[in-house]
Amino acid sequence: MREILETTRTMLMTRTAASLHTRLALCALAIVAGSTPVAASPQTTLDGSVLLSGGYVAHPLDLATDDAAGFASERLRIQLTTRDESSSWRLGYEGASHQLGLAQGPDNMQHSLGLEWFRNGGERRPWTLSTGAQVAGRFYSDSYTAYDFREATGYAAFRTYLGDALVGRGYLQLRSRNYGDLPEESYTEPSLQLELMRFLPTHTTLSTSVRVGHKIYGDPAAENVWLTDGSPTTSLLQWNVHVAQGVSERASIRASFLHRWSLDDFPHLAQDDLFDSPILDAYASAGSELSATLRILVPWQAWWEGGASYGTWDYGATLFPGALGPETRRDDRITLTTSLERTLANMAGTPVKARMVVGWRDQRSTLDAYDLSGTDVSTSLNWSW
Repeated sequence: MREILETTRTMLMTRTAASLHTRLALCALAIVAGSTPVAASPQTTLDGSVLLSGGYVAHPLDLATDDAAGFASERLRIQLTTRDESSSWRLGYEGASHQLGLAQGPDNMQHSLGLEWFRNGGERRPWTLSTGAQVAGRFYSDSYTAYDFREATGYAAFRTYLGDALVGRGYLQLRSRNYGDLPEESYTEPSLQLELMRFLPTHTTLSTSVRVGHKIYGDPAAENVWLTDGSPTTSLLQWNVHVAQGVSERASIRASFLHRWSLDDFPHLAQDDLFDSPILDAYASAGSELSATLRILVPWQAWWEGGASYGTWDYGATLFPGALGPETRRDDRITLTTSLERTLANMAGTPVKARMVVGWRDQRSTLDAYDLSGTDVSTSLNWSW
């Protein structure tokens, strides 16, 4: 553990001055926003949060040949909300900065700006309707700038009581993402999710959800790069079951099971660089994962969590450059995680929370490049106002 922390400290100290200026600017903006009153009507509020985190990652690019690296990240969220008796508008901004302690690491900045509308109703069975739109972008440094993207997202959602202890909710979303230097990876993605939640008198919550998504790689370059007749597409169907049980006021248990089907065979033709590739995302894999977490309130008013998961994922056959034929990738993954969270102090009447997470991952793959194991450590401070 001491070697891990020393490696993290050394790598974080080598980050560039530009990254330091970015973090200082985000923190300064958060302090100004959090301490500035809104001089509008009493129904208008300004709130947000700032998160600072850092730590150590054994395999930052999810490859067996990765060098371990320290990391740091900062995130600022600000939202302005205007409410009346039955509806509200919310304008929000989020900015984030991520740095890895690698010589040519994928350091990046992310920005998003969104507007949402909410409508509430119902007395005996309350319901909420909402709709919104967001524009966002991610911008890399050094040799990763080819993966910069800009995207626009729109959604419509609902939440309603179907009975005294039965809730239904769902959303329909449309996203369009554009990679300026990699048009073959640009896509349009409609998706739909529906969920049912049941609350039992035994302090038990049961939920099940279904998600359907479809990606269309519509740029003319896509069919030439991926060697398809017409625009390549891929789809997924995902089913999730979740159970949460309150044991006492100081302890709870939750467990979930996820299964995902890949409905279309995506053309798994690999380039030399597999970073942020369509053949690595959720649409490219099918499989199942089972997870469980125990949460306990320990002395000093701190929350401890311990969890484990096991998953099996099939990525199908991939044709790598220079290979005589396609190679099949299948991963069996085990993770163990423990965390500790505590409120340290109050700033301007709102809590500042500290959190430390230690995780271990063991991934056995049919391809040597993805056969890996290691420990990750992170600490964070979060202030919400």
